[in-house]
Amino acid sequence: LFWSFIMIGVVKYIVALFFMQQMSTILAHAAANDLLDEAPYNSQRVYFRSVERTVLSLMEATMGGLDWDVIYKTVEPLGWIYILAFIFYIAFFNFAVLNILTGIFVENAMKLCKPERSEAFQMQREQRDKDEQELRRIVHSMNLLEEGRICKEEFLAMATLPEVVRCFATIGVDVSNPIAFFRLISMPEGVEVFGVEDFVQRTLAVRASLNSGIDLSALMMKSLELQQTLEQIRFQELRELELRMDLVRGSQIVEEEVLSRR
Repeated sequence: LFWSFIMIGVVKYIVALFFMQQMSTILAHAAANDLLDEAPYNSQRVYFRSVERTVLSLMEATMGGLDWDVIYKTVEPLGWIYILAFIFYIAFFNFAVLNILTGIFVENAMKLCKPERSEAFQMQREQRDKDEQELRRIVHSMNLLEEGRICKEEFLAMATLPEVVRCFATIGVDVSNPIAFFRLISMPEGVEVFGVEDFVQRTLAVRASLNSGIDLSALMMKSLELQQTLEQIRFQELRELELRMDLVRGSQIVEEEVLSRR
């Protein structure tokens, strides 16, 4: 940000020198002919009498302190090159420099508004603790507990109730499809009975995975396909092993018969 202001000052100084180069010649000619009190020499003398005043006039034209049309009418007698230069200067500062500076200020303000990593981690931890407590309360209110455990059949029956779906939605868990949800939390073991704490931790883990963009349903299908493929490979290997064992036994029987005949 500091160097941005330095750049603005350098640009304004260079533009001021550019205008002063021609303006000083005109003002000297007007002074020699006693025309400084006449228009437009009077305005030129007021706004461009020195480099410092020229820089201030250019700053006022871009920051709202002075209507830039006043400076334009003062620069207009210098010729079309200076007119185009002044219009480019106004457009450059209004559409480029000031917007860039505004973006820098906004970005720095947004950074200051964001919590630090430790604060964000602490806030996430506190929110997770609240969600755990709320999820335990939901489980107890569903009357699913039988000897401190949650059964699949009872959960599927209760999860179809709209009030239960809304309760889980308050903590960001979607149980509108209870069968698919239970499959997700039972992966990879495929268990159908959970303890309360196990159910809570698995549910929050599924929620975190879904929030991170991981497609657990697709992952589950791939896992099942891989498991089936491994079982097929294992079955084929066992089948081939049995065939080889049969061949070995057959060859042994043939050798024994040949030896007995001898």
